[in-house]
Amino acid sequence: MKKLAIITGITAGIGLATARALADDGFEIYGIARNAEKLGALDVAMVGSEVCDLAVEADVKGCLSDLDLRPWSLAVLVNNAGGLDPIGRFDHIDLGVTNHTMMLNGLAPIFVSKRFYSAVLAAPGCTGRIVQITSGAALRPIAGWTSYCMSKAAMWMGTQVMAEEMDVARCQVMALSPGVVATAMQAQIRNATEATMPGVAWFRQMAADDKLATPAAPASWLRALLRDEAAGRRAFPHGESVDLFGS
Repeated sequence: MKKLAIITGITAGIGLATARALADDGFEIYGIARNAEKLGALDVAMVGSEVCDLAVEADVKGCLSDLDLRPWSLAVLVNNAGGLDPIGRFDHIDLGVTNHTMMLNGLAPIFVSKRFYSAVLAAPGCTGRIVQITSGAALRPIAGWTSYCMSKAAMWMGTQVMAEEMDVARCQVMALSPGVVATAMQAQIRNATEATMPGVAWFRQMAADDKLATPAAPASWLRALLRDEAAGRRAFPHGESVDLFGS
């Protein structure tokens, strides 16, 4: 069975770890990232790639516009690209930066999924799986994270609507909250001030106590899920949000 994994934000962190894990499991990889140089320098072989800044509406509209899934029996889309800016109180945040984050975290995963789903339906021999990388911030408020919490909450609600509307025999969708992972975003969080993010000390202590998960942890979880589903050992958690924090 030919398998394809399409991964946004593939050049670092969870995206890169997921590409490596799924490539090791026989998936062909299609990468999406905003930095052409980093995309071209990846140590993961790809059957295709796109340079897209998913915080920009025009790029979102064009993403996966030529996608043809007929060569594959299984296609998996991992909407991993995301951002945190701006950190700060709601009465100080910048509208333009917040708008970019809303597009990147909240709208792009839904519209990229729309294009992917259409391609799945147009390929009779292919079934699809969509994994939205979410956060606990989609479900609970964190002071200083107005933009991030809003955008992830929007993505999660959109994902639930998708789950209600799609043909589950052809495609299914879930959200995956990876926990507190050692990525560039976590470094950005730890550099925040208490004035802009009152809870920053907790994240600093997590890092000091070596309690951050590696990007390989959620990647390995996803690889195991897809293996288990293929073998009939467990079902894909369609319409659910799975939280790996503390697991």
